[in-house]
Amino acid sequence: MMDEVIHEERRNDSNNDLHRSTEYWYSDGNVVLVASNGVAYRVHASRLSQHSSLFRGMLTLPRPDTEELLEACPVVRLHDPESDLYAFLTHIYMAHRLVTY
Repeated sequence: MMDEVIHEERRNDSNNDLHRSTEYWYSDGNVVLVASNGVAYRVHASRLSQHSSLFRGMLTLPRPDTEELLEACPVVRLHDPESDLYAFLTHIYMAHRLVTY
C-alpha cells in the first residue's frame, strides 16, 4: 500500500500555528514533528527510531497526560530549521528509492 501524502493546509484549531508539509504528511504516520518555523511533518516513529538514536530515545520516553496532539498523534516541537528537518526526512524516506536492482 502506498503512503498517502496530504498537501499543505493551515490548521484552524488549537494547532493554528502549524502548516502541514506538502511532501511528508502520511495518513498512517503516528508522530508529528514540527520545525522551528511551524512546518509540521506527520511521519512514522519506527522509521525515525531506525535511523536516529536521538529519536529512538525520545520516542521511548513516557508521555505526559498533557502532551500536545494533532489528529491523535503526539506533536514533537523541534528547534531545528525546516531545511534541516526536511533534509533528514528526505534521507530516511528516499534512501531506499536510490537502490537500483
